Amino acid sequence: MGGLRAVVYADMVQGTWLIVSSIVLATVAFVAVGGWHGLTARVDPGLLHMVKCRSNPNFPSPAS
Repeated sequence: MGGLRAVVYADMVQGTWLIVSSIVLATVAFVAVGGWHGLTARVDPGLLHMVKCRSNPNFPSPAS
């Protein structure tokens, strides 16, 4: 029981640290490029899609 408690506390601390640091990093990055509009102006629009279309021949899909 004591070992599990230590794991739960460690997971809570590490999870909180990961969430906070990712928010800080994303905020700094967006400020550095000029917000969302600055990011979309500098990056190819095709790179901003989370899910690629199966009809794109440049992206191999396991379903194709």
